Amino acid sequence: MKEIRIHGRGGQGSVTAAEMLSVAAFKDGKFSQAFPAFGVERRGAPVQAFTRISNNPIRLRSQIYTPDYVIVQDATLLETVNVANGIKEDGIIIVNTKEKPECLNINTAAKVMTVDATKVAMDIIGLPIVNTVLLGAFAGATEEIKVESIHQAIKARFPGKIGEKNAEAIQKAYDLIRARILTTEANQDNKICPKILKKNHETRESEITCCNVCKPGSALKNKTGGWRNFRPVYNYEKCTKCGICEIVCPDMSVKPRKDGFFEYDYDYCKGCGICANECPEDAIGMILEAK
Repeated sequence: MKEIRIHGRGGQGSVTAAEMLSVAAFKDGKFSQAFPAFGVERRGAPVQAFTRISNNPIRLRSQIYTPDYVIVQDATLLETVNVANGIKEDGIIIVNTKEKPECLNINTAAKVMTVDATKVAMDIIGLPIVNTVLLGAFAGATEEIKVESIHQAIKARFPGKIGEKNAEAIQKAYDLIRARILTTEANQDNKICPKILKKNHETRESEITCCNVCKPGSALKNKTGGWRNFRPVYNYEKCTKCGICEIVCPDMSVKPRKDGFFEYDYDYCKGCGICANECPEDAIGMILEAK
């Protein structure tokens, strides 16, 4: 039996990815199981989803604690979640990022592979929808599932042009990973990169949690800006200082400045985009957090 854990944020389709992986495995003639794990957190909060695939009936119903494979849909999760927790030494971690594996501070003996799934999705689908794209990368990296079976599962779930575009993006990610594996660079051990993150993952708690605000009075102590995958930014040339952004912000992360304009407290802004939707002058834009 092979176990896969998917890390993402609320709204990124982690649950759908786990389900589609399970359906693809079934189309390959295997037994499969998929289920999520998340609490009451809203869009942007870290979530997990799980998939098991096996040649024999699966009777286990627990969460996955020692995965063979890990898929990380958003590289910003590496700063707050120990995605390598419990992974087997001969496992593989696939991360959606444009960085090279050696530039990621992941404390693990497992192999780390990267693919810029966001770019693939934007180029082909036109939207930063990476959950299906990463399934293609998974198929290429592990060969546990046939990429054709993933195509079938996606097209059955999303018929028509949407399914076709997703299948094209899946194939692109699959081809990128397969080509990389065939190169000498892909078979080298991970090196230390000068751009590596300073945070030491060895100091993190062993348990993976999905919640940043866990009890009353902890909102200020537990900064929830790490939930964000899109960041709101002001265009002050358009701003009329109406203050609607401050009124509608559910997290009170919009703060007035002395000059009458406003600014964000990014420690707590979750990137929900309500301010951008309600701004009457379109003075607020949403950009990918990675930028």
